[in-house]
Amino acid sequence: MNLAEPLSTFAQTQPQKKAVIVPKTNFFNGSSEDSLTFDELHKRSDFFAETFLRDGLKPGDRVLVFIKPSTSFSVITFALFKAGIVPVFLDPGMGRKNLLTAISQIKARALIGEPIVLFLKRVFSNS
Repeated sequence: MNLAEPLSTFAQTQPQKKAVIVPKTNFFNGSSEDSLTFDELHKRSDFFAETFLRDGLKPGDRVLVFIKPSTSFSVITFALFKAGIVPVFLDPGMGRKNLLTAISQIKARALIGEPIVLFLKRVFSNS
């Protein structure tokens, strides 16, 4: 069983129910939230799963994921599960040395990250 399979069921039986709710705090407007329904999460994650596979990733490939908690994080995570790609989540709190050691040992085929992470990869890449 694929971990993302129940999402399809929820998208059919409860399409407009909120699947993901991410609280946001805005200095000027107070608190608010960003959310996705089961239908939105299902459709967006399908799109990304198909895109990952079309762009050359294969089931079983490891992909580094360096994204802050958000609706995008949920979409990307479900897309990777749907495609059979193995997400490896990175925590910047582990420290630079441990982070670099983990990255070198993982031997990932790709990196999905925040813009600053992608920028730093380009700047400090050995290739």
